[in-house]
Amino acid sequence: ANPSRLEPVMMIRQRPGTAATSSSIITPTPAPPPIPSRSTFPRRCWLTPIHALAILLLMLQVSTAKKLIELKEVDLVDDYPYDQDVADDDSRNTSSITASQRKRNAYKSKCHLFVTTSTIPNAGLGIFTGVDLEIDDTIGYADMVIPVDAIASTIRNPVEDYAWHPRIYRGDTTAFAPGFLSLMNSHLALLNIGQVEPAVDVFPHETDATRYHYLQSMVEQDVPAGGELFTFYGDHWFEGRERYKGRPIADDFRKAEKLTKLLAKIAPDSDDVTKGLWQLIKHEIPFRSGIILAFPNQFEHVSSVVSGGVQSLHQPFAMRDVDEELVYTDNSRCLDMIRQGQSDVHNLGALATMPIAKGTIITGSPLIQTVQQRLNKYAYVWDKETKTYKPSTSDRTDYSVLMNYCFGHHQSSILLCPYGIAVSYINHHPKRKPNVAIRWTPDHQLSQNNTAFDMTPIELAKQNPMLAIDYIALRDIKEGEEIFIDYGKLWDTKFKQHPRQSLQVLASVDKYNRQPILLSEAEQQSLPYPDNLQLRCHPDVLTYQYKYNYEKLWQERRPNISYECSILERFQAPNDPNQTVYAARLNVKGEIIQAGYIPREYFKFFERKTEPVPFRFPMQLPDKMVPEAWKDLKPKKR
Repeated sequence: ANPSRLEPVMMIRQRPGTAATSSSIITPTPAPPPIPSRSTFPRRCWLTPIHALAILLLMLQVSTAKKLIELKEVDLVDDYPYDQDVADDDSRNTSSITASQRKRNAYKSKCHLFVTTSTIPNAGLGIFTGVDLEIDDTIGYADMVIPVDAIASTIRNPVEDYAWHPRIYRGDTTAFAPGFLSLMNSHLALLNIGQVEPAVDVFPHETDATRYHYLQSMVEQDVPAGGELFTFYGDHWFEGRERYKGRPIADDFRKAEKLTKLLAKIAPDSDDVTKGLWQLIKHEIPFRSGIILAFPNQFEHVSSVVSGGVQSLHQPFAMRDVDEELVYTDNSRCLDMIRQGQSDVHNLGALATMPIAKGTIITGSPLIQTVQQRLNKYAYVWDKETKTYKPSTSDRTDYSVLMNYCFGHHQSSILLCPYGIAVSYINHHPKRKPNVAIRWTPDHQLSQNNTAFDMTPIELAKQNPMLAIDYIALRDIKEGEEIFIDYGKLWDTKFKQHPRQSLQVLASVDKYNRQPILLSEAEQQSLPYPDNLQLRCHPDVLTYQYKYNYEKLWQERRPNISYECSILERFQAPNDPNQTVYAARLNVKGEIIQAGYIPREYFKFFERKTEPVPFRFPMQLPDKMVPEAWKDLKPKKR
């Protein structure tokens, strides 16, 4: 695999038991017949181009080209790396979108990116380009990355199917990227999108939101307008799933392309010889490998692979019509109207990229379903039997920060986590009215399944029906204006009540160190020092070796070997009535010691090192959006 690509740990697009639905306005794509599977053959046999050439030369020595082309004819199937379960159906073999249609559609749409039903059967939603893309183009808006390391549950991790390798943010644990990256499927013959640089730790002290942002994607292969975008999940992702076992992996397609081009060079002036060699490789070699399965299934396809690569066989089946009506209605949503940018209320937010009229659907977002318990974070303890650290489910330490990016309700255990371009950047403003509201996507649009509204939380967990929401403009929105939604009154109350360090007014250390007089313990009963300050004494206090050249006093000793102390009394120095000295109580490695006649310069304030308690609470769904069947918790007093 190309080392520049990122390998996700796991990633799927469609929930079990749900079928991808297409709007009638979408031009149907031909459903190709299944390709052979190697799962019924002996162990994988790697056929390199060198091995293939050796076989071909050997066969040419023992037989003539005429005999080769007299080999029995077999039925051929169209080449496509997916949908082994789809049966042949003549009614679905309609022609793919033609080059003239693509040319007509290019740049016609106002949306450069849109989401609709994937061209991969039963794969849920996919993301498409509305314009031609070229290699090295940057695409989409930079993603955030949410580490999901300590979500250790006895129940299935809710985002494990969307979890990516730690190198997408140079971290140590898997991560969830709830933007552009999570919308893409993976087609091993059409890998056209990669990532430029890992996400950056922009806010290292942030505890209430993710610290990692700016994961930018780029185009690695030309994509025509209307083409679906695919990224690399990693060969192991497919090899580790039963439904994909026996299918060619990405490296198989690359080697099959090299073998095809080598085949065409053996007898460039004789189609008969080339066809005979092709038929020998495809149908007469008594074993199967991923390379042979990825090899063109029709002789007519050989010339296409030679001129346009293996992707030329698969691109026609990965297209959608980009007519303007497609982008803005029914089963599609434009993804260009919002982007991440500087927020007025919290680090980064979602901004409008264009003027948006009242009532416009600014974007749509599918939802990952889970429950609050599945976002528990546990302490890790040493297991003597396995000699590894394992999560202790009896010692919950916190909830994952992912909870802050999900919707919930105080009467339901269900959590719904949206993913889509910039949707996770949409903030709540404590004073302004929201300019956008959420609503359920209409049934069958974006694969929405309204039967979920009649299911209990337990039934939802078992069946995982597809759910999605739309974001609707409540008023006209100007270009560059920040997007706000209402997180709910309960969320607002919880946020205000939370003892967050970031909401406190932190006292300046320098300001208090410039004050000439220190307050005693008794005086601090009515005038306490701020909680974030700690008074410490210089180590020379213990030896009573006071110096009066104070400029380099604290530079001579590192602050971390000073001692925490408090003022017992303040009085005038016996030998100098103009100087104030202090008696203090020091904590010296756990031993309490008193010292006196200490000059002011031997005291210094430092910022107290405290770990802020992180805020963890989901955004609240409006009451009218929560079905009665979901309300499995007792109502709380509000």
